[in-house]
Amino acid sequence: MTANTNPTIAIYPVGLLADLQHDWRARSNEYESPTSLCHGLRYLAACIRRQDWSAARAWLGGYNAEATPSVGGPALYGAGWTRRRAAAALARRTLTAGKETGR
Repeated sequence: MTANTNPTIAIYPVGLLADLQHDWRARSNEYESPTSLCHGLRYLAACIRRQDWSAARAWLGGYNAEATPSVGGPALYGAGWTRRRAAAALARRTLTAGKETGR
């Protein structure tokens, strides 16, 4: 039996968009309070106070796209404010990784 070598692409929200999505869904669930965005904004404020611009930019990330399972080597990912941009960034990184390794 051969392993599946065709990776699937998973695109998911991160940071601000993930918190917004969580809080939106929590409003319809009476057992879960919508506090994720509040905690995220506190985290962003703490990052700004300590001038950790990399972490602040990462929280404002948007979407991540990754190929699962990772085909040899380190996992590749793409990031962008839209799903389409994240998928395009993943495709661009996959092409450049293939050129570097000679695949």
